[in-house]
This record gives sequence, structure tokens and C-alpha cells, in this order.
Amino acid sequence: MKKIILFAAFTALLSGCAKDGDPGAQGPAGNANVKSFSFSTTPGSWITNGTAGQSNHAKYVEFSIPEITQDILDDGMVLVYWDLGTGINPLPTVLPLSSSVFMNMFTYSSLGKVEVNLQLSDLQTPNTTGVNWSYKVVVASGFNRITHPEIDWKNYNSVSSLFGTK
Repeated sequence: MKKIILFAAFTALLSGCAKDGDPGAQGPAGNANVKSFSFSTTPGSWITNGTAGQSNHAKYVEFSIPEITQDILDDGMVLVYWDLGTGINPLPTVLPLSSSVFMNMFTYSSLGKVEVNLQLSDLQTPNTTGVNWSYKVVVASGFNRITHPEIDWKNYNSVSSLFGTK
């Protein structure tokens, strides 16, 4: 008799459950974990580091980006692009200045900032006279790279079109 009462109570409990509604519409692709920034330099923006002829000799410029948190440094990504006006190129890059000298343009990210560095292969001081360059920086959580393996992260236009950044 106990089994019949338990079965009846269990059946009554289940019959009171409502069916889930239809699934909602798919929301738009989000970019809550992606931020984009644009920066420009002037000849006076560049800071000289080290002494000519030494391996640490370079010029650099810093951009303040509070969104670069420890979580981003640990698991996310900071992408820097050089905006030439005619195209947007990922960094690092190497530029030939002559048949024997090239300039390495590379980046360094740390808590709250990103640096763009210029270093010559002959370890002399890079000439930044007339250097009015523009850069685009994308800061994203590590989740974005995992969920979007189809994106060419070296191509700013691909990243921008996916996340709606400018």
C-alpha cells in the first residue's frame, strides 16, 4: 500500500511540472570581453632607452590602457596593429631601412599599458623626426580566441568585423 501511495504522490508531483517554453531567439555576437583603442604618436612622443651601441637601446612610446588587467596578461591577449592609413599591419614587424640596416617594431604589454618599441639592427638611435604614426590596440579575454578559431587574429579587419570594433 505504501508503494501505491508513493507512486500516486510522485505522479501528482510530475503532472504539476510545466513544459519549458520555446527557446528564445539567438542574440547578436557580443564583444563584451573585447575592447579596442586607437592611439597616435608625434615625434615628441618617443622616449629613448639605453645607450647607442648597447643591446637595450631603442625608442619607445607607452599607451595607457587600464583594461589590461592581470587576467588579460595571464589568459587573454593584447594585439597591436600599425595603422598606415593605407592598411593595418600586425606587430611585430621588421622594416628595411637600407641594404644593411633594418628596424624592428615590437610591443610589450604590462599591467595597464602597452609599449611600442623601435630598435635598429645596428643599435643606433632610431630617427623619429616626422614620425606621426597611428596604432590600434585590441584587448580581449582568452575566451574569445578559443570560441573564434576561424579568425585571423593578425588581420585587424577580421577582428574588427567580428567584434564591431573600430
